[in-house]
Amino acid sequence: LYHGSDNEFGLSVTYTGGNTCDNGEGSRSLQVNVLCDNTQIEIPEYSVVTEALSDESCTYELNINSVYGCPLECPRNEETGEVCSNHGKCSTTSVLSNTQVDVIGCICDSEWDGDSCSE
Repeated sequence: LYHGSDNEFGLSVTYTGGNTCDNGEGSRSLQVNVLCDNTQIEIPEYSVVTEALSDESCTYELNINSVYGCPLECPRNEETGEVCSNHGKCSTTSVLSNTQVDVIGCICDSEWDGDSCSE
């Protein structure tokens, strides 16, 4: 998961064991982040790889904004593929009853309603 234990932000995969760093200490690694974006249906043709921590870190980061980073529990518009009809955010909320339960769903913008924020 990209942000701790909360899957609403996206997912992250880290590849380690790359070439030796220029300073001779350790090896290069790449963290690929697929970040939840309600409207980015197509995978981009290119993205910028950045060195995440410092010039000496040998850790690189690639961020891709896409609906594919959003939890599958949130509804997608059948015609456009947009998550939460692009009128809200796919999010985890805690529901208190006898025990705390995390529920994933659309949190709609103020003027929208319904499970998919389409009403």
